[in-house]
Amino acid sequence: MTRPPSPALRLPALAAAALSLALLVPACSSDSGSDSRGRRSDAGSSAGRDSDDDRDEDGADSGSGAGDDAPAEDGAQGAAGLWVAVGDGGTIRTSTDGSTWTQRESGTEEALRDVAWDPQAGWLAVGLEGTVLTSADGEVWTPRESGTEDLLQRVERREGQWVAHPYTGAAIVYTSGDGTSWQQADQPSLAGASGPARLTDLATDGQGTWLGIGEGGTYAGLIARSTDDGVAYEGVAGSPGFLTGITYGDGQWVAVGARAGTPFTATSADGLSWTNTDLPDTEGLWNPFQLSDIAYDGTGRWVLVAEDGAIYSGPDPATWTRHTVERQAFLHGIAFAPS
Repeated sequence: MTRPPSPALRLPALAAAALSLALLVPACSSDSGSDSRGRRSDAGSSAGRDSDDDRDEDGADSGSGAGDDAPAEDGAQGAAGLWVAVGDGGTIRTSTDGSTWTQRESGTEEALRDVAWDPQAGWLAVGLEGTVLTSADGEVWTPRESGTEDLLQRVERREGQWVAHPYTGAAIVYTSGDGTSWQQADQPSLAGASGPARLTDLATDGQGTWLGIGEGGTYAGLIARSTDDGVAYEGVAGSPGFLTGITYGDGQWVAVGARAGTPFTATSADGLSWTNTDLPDTEGLWNPFQLSDIAYDGTGRWVLVAEDGAIYSGPDPATWTRHTVERQAFLHGIAFAPS
């Protein structure tokens, strides 16, 4: 995911073993509209995410058939650079405008769950069975050994290290300086009301505040907030719905998710009060609950991906144009790198 550079974030000492994770979640208001359907029911199976059946019959997916140099269709100006989206069956797609996409070879058929970019370290993607891929340019990818078979859910770059989050419920993360050698470390502490929880995505404003989204106890649409550079989180009330992806850009937090069966984008200046915008042109989406991720290029274009392979782009988080590829693969993560 694309996020502004974060200030130094203290990573806890390496953990010798997995720790249990508990998040105290404030009670959700009765009118929150959070959907009861979880994003994933467990690490290995959720409708339409991990099964080989999610891929095309030959395990691959073609691009849009259009060249990367085609003009944007959504009216957004955007920065020069590269968008990378990842998904099931080892799918990696790239675009220079967020509208037209080219399929790349990944060297794996495992589902890829997230991708991130760093100006010094390049690109890194993570996924099922501990899959890790690295790339210098976003086009040619190399598989790496992670030393784990955990489903790696999200990844970001902090304090000169890649930090990969497993979808296990254990209070651990995996860290690596170069993406080739990985160690286990403690996950930042979480505090609040009662019930187990897991954070499935994180974003920072680059000024010391982090927001995490995920699943907490019996509540969907969990939001946790940190004001100490991501060292400790506390659950906050007021989720706009069940959230699946979050980023920060243009002075605001932007999340994607679903409420009462309707996919939406949500914006917030402070991470506490949110404004929802229903996503347009959703006919034919395999599962309206499963918008996956969102990213910003820093100058005027937003792109979000959905689990049935749909891609949307626009000049702001409330204005979207849908782009359809010829053959679909569920997409789970997206990031942008300026040229």
